[in-house]
Amino acid sequence: MNKDIERTVKACRFYQEDQDQNRKEPMIENEVPLKAWQTIGTDLFEIEGRQFIIIADYYSKYPFVKELQSPVTSKSVTNVFKELCSMLGRPDQIRSDNGPQYSATEFTNFCKEWGITHTTSSPHYPQSNGFIERQVRTVKSCIKKCIKARESISQALLNIRATPVDDKLPSPAEMLFGRTTATLLPSRKGDADDNVKHRLMQRNETMKHQYDAHARKDPLPPLYQGQEVRVLDDSTKTWTPGKVITQCPEPRSYVVETSSSASLRRNRRRLREARLPPSSTTSQSDTPQITDDTAQECPVTKTEVGNHPDVIRTLSGRTIKKPDRYQ
Repeated sequence: MNKDIERTVKACRFYQEDQDQNRKEPMIENEVPLKAWQTIGTDLFEIEGRQFIIIADYYSKYPFVKELQSPVTSKSVTNVFKELCSMLGRPDQIRSDNGPQYSATEFTNFCKEWGITHTTSSPHYPQSNGFIERQVRTVKSCIKKCIKARESISQALLNIRATPVDDKLPSPAEMLFGRTTATLLPSRKGDADDNVKHRLMQRNETMKHQYDAHARKDPLPPLYQGQEVRVLDDSTKTWTPGKVITQCPEPRSYVVETSSSASLRRNRRRLREARLPPSSTTSQSDTPQITDDTAQECPVTKTEVGNHPDVIRTLSGRTIKKPDRYQ
């Protein structure tokens, strides 16, 4: 009875709509690039009506920040990338969100012409591009303080780029350019650590351990094409019906079709498996199966097996021969 109650409640439409969010899954570690400016991330942010773009290197953590004229178009974003790539070279990969500036034809053609792989994060799930989100948080906080204090934003960014990442890693400027950069403050000098990649991998493992301490033990089970699911609606905070159309090449990302025939891309954490109402008739899987222990309790037939009258057959087809001591 308890299983029937649980199955019925989970299949309730209203119960499925108002569930809590899925618990976060274990972190997927980003592979440490082999060299600087191989993989870069980008995002747009706004401060007091001023529009900015940030482009940061995954290896060195070096942030490039540029103020853009409003409204920000795909052409203006593409021009910033062309300018940087002409100075620092062509990166192998660019990671961004699904903003219109990055999904427009202008930026798509730029990546295709330059031979750059463009990887996007799941909509409404910026955590999948956590590195650039942390960079935005740091830079945005710095710029806000400079505006309030009426200090130079350029000097503040210079100090961020020249500050060692930690006690074992050099500054972003050293890892990107291979040399120390002079600032208005006393700065650290000396050669960079030869084992930078090993230290970066250690940092990633530490961050993953801290993240996974508050996550599920195992990832959520994968979804298959055509599966009925529930999609988290950010506006109402409810789970609406949907169906999986396909799985994206990016990890834990799916394209689903909602009940209104809209196609949405969502992270696995924002999807739940839909529970179907229990059937009115007992399914085959719910039918008790006759085992060796229960077969002896079944009524037996009067059919003799072969020429042995002491051998009888149960309704399940199991043959029984009584021991001689019971004759």
